[in-house]
Order: sequence, then C-alpha cells, then structure tokens
Amino acid sequence: MERIEVYKAYFFDDTRYYAKVFEEHEQGKKISFNFSAGFFGACWFLYRKMYLEGFIIWIISAVLSLIIDHIVVSFEIDNHGLSSMLSNIIFIVISFPTWSFLGNYFYIRKSQRIVEPFLSTHNLEELESKDMARLGLKGGTSYFAAFIPFILLFILLALYFIIIR
Repeated sequence: MERIEVYKAYFFDDTRYYAKVFEEHEQGKKISFNFSAGFFGACWFLYRKMYLEGFIIWIISAVLSLIIDHIVVSFEIDNHGLSSMLSNIIFIVISFPTWSFLGNYFYIRKSQRIVEPFLSTHNLEELESKDMARLGLKGGTSYFAAFIPFILLFILLALYFIIIR
C-alpha cells in the first residue's frame, strides 16, 4: 500500500481532490484556493473536524465583524442601512479570500499531524481495513459539527430574548 492511500483513508470524502492538494503541498505549493472554506468559514473547518481551528475562526470572524462595524459607524454613514451593508461587504472582502486560501493549508497540516504518527507505528504492507477505518473516523467529515455555530447562535438568541422579556 502506498502512503497516499493512507491519507485518502483519512480524507474519506473528496479523496481525489485532497490527495491532489496533499501532493502539491508535499511538492512545496502550500497555499491553494478552496471556495467552500471561504464561503462557509468556520462551518467548513468544523465540518472537516478541525474543531479548534473552526472555533478560533468563529471568534476571529465575530471580532473582525465588530471592529469593521465600529469603524464604519464611526464615519457616520447611515443612509437607510448603508453602513450595515458596507460593513458586510468589507467583512466578506477580508474573510472570504483569507479562509479560501488558508483552508486547505490547515486541513493538510491537520492530516499530517494525525497520519504521520499513525504511519510511524504501522507497517504500510500490514495495514488492515480496520486500521484504515479507524483512521477514517479520525478524519473525514462531520455534518453535526458544521451546524454547531448555528445551534449556539440559536441558543444565544433564545437566551437574549428570554432575558430581555
């Protein structure tokens, strides 16, 4: 069995795409574009089981949004919601390319942190399907984790309205 096959077991979904990204990463091309990572932000990171990264990105996004909103409001542009729209546009212009270009980098680095220790303790020729399945469970994706920000937002909004009323 080849080393890339072990990584494919970790990737689980979109194995051809991430195997290509992994090989490019190994050849020195560390940064690549991932539309889903940019569009979904923290949810994509959580979906890919990068919980710490997803949580940090969620916090960074919230703080960045507040900072941008504060800056835009300080210019006293308030023409029928123009300041809110401008804040959102600036946020998207900053966050979308940032997460798009860093998503695959963080995902490949995470896969290396999991797969390389696994490879150091297992012989490639003697790997069994149960070993590969266990590795796939560590990697792969989690739809539930992708919805955590929405669940937390719903809970926070519910608490907000309960406390105010």
